[in-house]
Amino acid sequence: MKNISLFSMLMLLLLGACKKDNDTAVAVQKRLVEFSYEDSPSEITKIAYDSQGRVTKFDDSEDVSNITYTANEVQIKEWRTSENRQVLDLKGKLNAQGNIFEATGTSEYIKNMKIQVKYNFEYNASGYMTRQVYNSNNGATIYEYEYTYNGGNLSEVKAYLNGVYDFSGTWEYDPLKTDKNGFNWNQFGPPNQFTGKANKNLAVKYTGTRPDASSWWVTNNYTLDKDGYPTSCIYKFWNGNTSKILYDYQ
Repeated sequence: MKNISLFSMLMLLLLGACKKDNDTAVAVQKRLVEFSYEDSPSEITKIAYDSQGRVTKFDDSEDVSNITYTANEVQIKEWRTSENRQVLDLKGKLNAQGNIFEATGTSEYIKNMKIQVKYNFEYNASGYMTRQVYNSNNGATIYEYEYTYNGGNLSEVKAYLNGVYDFSGTWEYDPLKTDKNGFNWNQFGPPNQFTGKANKNLAVKYTGTRPDASSWWVTNNYTLDKDGYPTSCIYKFWNGNTSKILYDYQ
């Protein structure tokens, strides 16, 4: 997928909550259907679901991903609206747990440069993705991602390009805020439930490290509604930049 590492960093969105009603805890379930940037209100991203709560559409105004499911397959087709053309056609195989373990297809994010792509995914006994391998044009480019977990949360990723270390990243979480959204943003886009278990808690910081050992970071400061779901998040970057995202649910 395109810009996965940047997308993953920006989209560290993990939701959770309960509310009290007559002193009895009642689980509140909401679906994130839209988010936008406060300083760029025209950039609206919309998410649609099927009757089982699975993501079927992810529309960020520039690209639209449509996702369809069968008993043992998932297919992602991405359309670039500004150029009126398809940029991704990917079909994945699902295991007995409903997790994708292999996917093949074509991508053409750069016009007239169609690439054959293949993904392989591995999971641990607890159902978390531990490894992903991206292979394009029969080995011309191979990205390997290794994932480590701590307390039910993705704590570290290490990436290798054609066998050479490329980057790594670590996450920090708020142990008092629980994820009930069920999305897995960090391993594969668009947001989905078919790449293993999602994080248990809400991420509050991501630190990235480059091959020269220099690093950068971004912190997440959420505003929550009465049920504990984020209504906004201010991302503060190491260089002083900030960005505010607004969330809408159904």
